[in-house]
Amino acid sequence: METNHAASPVHFATTRWSMVVAARGNDSTESHTALAWLCERYWFPLYAFARSRGVNPYDAQDLVQGFFEHILSTPFFDSARADRCQFRAFLLVSFQNWTTSEWNKQNRQKRGGGALHLSMEQDPEVRFQQEFSDQRSPEYHYDRAWALTLLERVFSSLRDECDGGVRTGRFDILKPYLLGARGEMPLEPVAAKLSTPVGTLRVTLHRLRVRFRELLTSEIRQTVERESDIRGELVYLFAALGR
Repeated sequence: METNHAASPVHFATTRWSMVVAARGNDSTESHTALAWLCERYWFPLYAFARSRGVNPYDAQDLVQGFFEHILSTPFFDSARADRCQFRAFLLVSFQNWTTSEWNKQNRQKRGGGALHLSMEQDPEVRFQQEFSDQRSPEYHYDRAWALTLLERVFSSLRDECDGGVRTGRFDILKPYLLGARGEMPLEPVAAKLSTPVGTLRVTLHRLRVRFRELLTSEIRQTVERESDIRGELVYLFAALGR
């Protein structure tokens, strides 16, 4: 990884629920951008939650689509208070309340209709069946899908940086070292595969871990109130992944 991050730092406008504040029910470009950001990170977790409650795949897609259309058309986030709970919990409770009290099947949005369009690389039902079809609670599936979705976005950014925007496969070889405990996996086979000295690989992995932590922290920072909340969310994320 040769990127000089000191020369090109990643900047964020604010650190306190910036995306939530920006999405307060107005029709500005900023609001739509913020909502797209939120949908990309929470569409599948909410879908997994609905499916785990027994909703069929088509209705689950309609529910999540309708929920985000509701967010887009109303001052939904006016009731959001960062001091009450973490954003992921706020959104889940809001989704539960909305599906119970306001969703009407006769007036639901058609899939693919409405103002908000998100392209998904994978059919959500295929992914759900592959990863979330066990008999765990809907809340468990929501938390795990949230954690995996966030992690996938971080990995995607790291892959672009590590592979230079070209799918060389270098990052995928190094990725297991990001989540495994240090010392569990030997470095020699990977160093040989990458034709690099073990010492150089050790430095590369250190830099990759630092960058991983930076990007993960930046993702979480967008929907917490205080910097001091970040550590708790990181702990919660890894607990969700390890359950």
